[in-house]
Amino acid sequence: MFLNTFIRRVYDLDKRGELPEELLDLPYLTFLKIDRNFFSGPLPAFIGNMSRLGSLSAAHNVFSGSIPQELGNLKELYLLSLSNNNFSGTLPPELGSLVKLQQLYINSCGLGGEIPSTFANLENLEIVWASDAAFTGKIPDFIGNNWTKLTSL
Repeated sequence: MFLNTFIRRVYDLDKRGELPEELLDLPYLTFLKIDRNFFSGPLPAFIGNMSRLGSLSAAHNVFSGSIPQELGNLKELYLLSLSNNNFSGTLPPELGSLVKLQQLYINSCGLGGEIPSTFANLENLEIVWASDAAFTGKIPDFIGNNWTKLTSL
């Protein structure tokens, strides 16, 4: 029924539980917006198999655990919004392969540690929101040297 779906919005609908693996049955999905629900558990690694996904917005849920490294497989991704969740751990270095990424929202989502050096590859970033995070170490030089398109930090 939804096989040719390009956009799926499940925004502010009070949805709960884990994301269903049936999302993989939408091979043409390019835009997934599941903000402002109560999705919980880990963000599923299978999302990394949704190869056409250009926008993944999963902010304001109760996802927990680490961010799956498989998200680094989403080579078409230009927007990644994971803000206001209950993640733990660090940013996976694999996200540094998302060279088309323009917008990254990781504020208030429970992440910490150092920003991976692979993020130097994210030269198309225009917006990065990372407030209320527990990042450590010095501010990487690549933020000023490589992220030349950055307009909001």
